Amino acid sequence: MHRFICGPTDIKGNEIIMSDSGELHHMFRVLRLTSGDEVTILDGEGGKYFCKISKRDENQATLEIIERLITNKEDIKTKLTVACAWLAKDKMNFVIEKLTELSTERIILIETERTEIKPADVQQRIEKLRMTSFQALKQSGALFLPVIEYMTFPEMLEIVGDFDLALLLDLQFVQLVAE
Repeated sequence: MHRFICGPTDIKGNEIIMSDSGELHHMFRVLRLTSGDEVTILDGEGGKYFCKISKRDENQATLEIIERLITNKEDIKTKLTVACAWLAKDKMNFVIEKLTELSTERIILIETERTEIKPADVQQRIEKLRMTSFQALKQSGALFLPVIEYMTFPEMLEIVGDFDLALLLDLQFVQLVAE
């Protein structure tokens, strides 16, 4: 069944009113779905909705909710936070995609002395990474969008105590073990 994403505010009682132009384009132009077709809708906050397309026009579609499955974040026993240095664009997109597919709760992008991103560009780049995460969520069927944030290495070290288990990978050590 085809998966799409909506915002939690798009859910109105037993209907979902979708107005995202990208999702509508994919639904009706690319996949050529019509009224009566069934789809799965994810809200990125634990909601999974099995729906039937009831009507559509140029700017929106109305979907009737057949069944809803809601997962609360508190019910998930293992919560994964990954902190990694900011990588070159394509590599960073790949990392975000895979971490989203693994249902990572929080992704911390760390500023290091070799980070090549300007502070003024951080928010814009994070928004693009959120779009990558959005697409990965839709493709994988994961239920939650990860929180993506940016901090310096010292700031990240200050919050390490908040975690049950914190691991720091050292590539030089990994290389020695592999030999």
